[in-house]
Amino acid sequence: MNEARESIRAAVQGRSDDWYLDGFLSEVDGLLTLKDDLIDPIQTFLQNNKQYGIYDTARVFLDEQAAEIDAADAAEVAALREALATPEFFRDNRMRRIKQLHDQLAARVQAAVATDRAALRTLIEQRLETLLGDDVYRDANTAAQTVARNRIEAALASLDGHATRGQLALARKTFEGTYQAIVEDLLAARTTSEAEPADESSPPEPGENKSGTSTRTPVKKVPTTVRIADVAVAGAPTMLSTPAHVDAYIEQLRTSLHTEVSNGKTVLL
Repeated sequence: MNEARESIRAAVQGRSDDWYLDGFLSEVDGLLTLKDDLIDPIQTFLQNNKQYGIYDTARVFLDEQAAEIDAADAAEVAALREALATPEFFRDNRMRRIKQLHDQLAARVQAAVATDRAALRTLIEQRLETLLGDDVYRDANTAAQTVARNRIEAALASLDGHATRGQLALARKTFEGTYQAIVEDLLAARTTSEAEPADESSPPEPGENKSGTSTRTPVKKVPTTVRIADVAVAGAPTMLSTPAHVDAYIEQLRTSLHTEVSNGKTVLL
């Protein structure tokens, strides 16, 4: 477009009024060619809402969802960026090429989002099923059980509202923290006779007996949990590539798990 502007300016700049009556005709062919080859196609593009929509949608897609695209699709991403950056993107079948590349990449991103959503849904459903059959749930009071179910079901219900892979990754991380909190609440709400013993290291709570004499009630120990992924394994190798590595890692993990349990923690798998 800059070329067209400069050509028009050079053709008419500094001309006298008489020049437009005769000299202008000598420039007509060049200006008409410029009009046919550049100006008219640009005007057609700008007036064609469908074509402009294709260009703008593809541009916004790259701006907002580039991080969602797999590395395997890097060639298509580069091709789309190049097509959008080409000054003459509106010529020939280039707009069709832009649409094809955008449609292909958008379809792959949507498929990846659907896969991630299904995987997270399966994880949450499996956690719910496992929890309902576990003693930590059965031994809790009814109110705590209801809260636990509702929190997990709320996580399931929210999945369809996550439209990107990044949102689903964050939802997964959030659920892991929520699930740990749910288990801790259930442990604290156990109603069986095998509830957590009193923490002898904590000062007892003040109270009063029937005679009015001040007494102290032992404080119930608050259960804590730790996810197995967060258990520190001292001396763990960077990778496991031999049976000996596996045996050594399992032994180190066993020691770490014993330490966590001995410290009063419940390890979540």
